[in-house]
Amino acid sequence: MPIAAMLGAVLCWAAALVGNKALLATLSVTEVAFSRMAFGAILRWAAVAIRGELSRARVGRWPWLMGILEPGLTGLFVIWGISLTAASHAAVLWALATVAVPVLAR
Repeated sequence: MPIAAMLGAVLCWAAALVGNKALLATLSVTEVAFSRMAFGAILRWAAVAIRGELSRARVGRWPWLMGILEPGLTGLFVIWGISLTAASHAAVLWALATVAVPVLAR
């Protein structure tokens, strides 16, 4: 099961840029960002429910704030950037984000 989960995660990550670029042909940047975050939240809650941990799931104030800032605003800016460039260029920029975030956080 862990190998299948890792392969699924890799496939979703790899398809994200191309899928977002394809969606931008018909939807606006904010619509793509919202649907992407909503899809992720639904998958996360489904995984929690399947594991039977839904009754123990508690969310405080800080996770909501972090959810709005990190994947929310970052995702919005990434999708806005994808709308301005090719998907291959966006993939390079996305890969550089793992280096840029710690450098900018200093």
